[in-house]
Amino acid sequence: EARIQMAPRWSPQSDRIAYVADVDGVLQVFTRSVGSSTPTQITHEPESALPPFWSADGSRIYYRTGVMPVSRIRSVAVAGGAAETLVERVIQAALSPDGKQLAVVLTVDGGSQIYLLNADGSNRRRLMTSSGIDTEPNFAPDGQSIYFTSDRGGSPQIYRVGVGGGEATRITFEGNYNV
Repeated sequence: EARIQMAPRWSPQSDRIAYVADVDGVLQVFTRSVGSSTPTQITHEPESALPPFWSADGSRIYYRTGVMPVSRIRSVAVAGGAAETLVERVIQAALSPDGKQLAVVLTVDGGSQIYLLNADGSNRRRLMTSSGIDTEPNFAPDGQSIYFTSDRGGSPQIYRVGVGGGEATRITFEGNYNV
């Protein structure tokens, strides 16, 4: 059996975990029910897939594959079927708590910037403009804002912006390097 390469992610709606394991030198996504010794291989990618994260209803798994500048976020139904590419040129991604939106770091307009799009890959919109590097987006538990790391002030700090975009608010002030 393939060896787990990163911490498993729990399904929000079941007793299943998703994890990445090495298959002939390529990282693939697997699921497994807790207590089961039988894994199910979800991806069959030619390039490594990581890190997996579940849709809010537990029916789909999202993952990143490829290497910049051709990395992409893909989605596949847990029940089976073909994976679909949602967005390309992705560095990182996070799914909203309700599973309806993705916050992604893209390099399409120069630099690393945060965009919001629907979970099916449609309606891409840039949240804000920054001359710095904006990265590591994470939704607040209520889904109304996104926390992220940016060096826009000279050193990496944590900021918050509403999902409607606009001006970012700096959150951290202690230390010179906060990610």
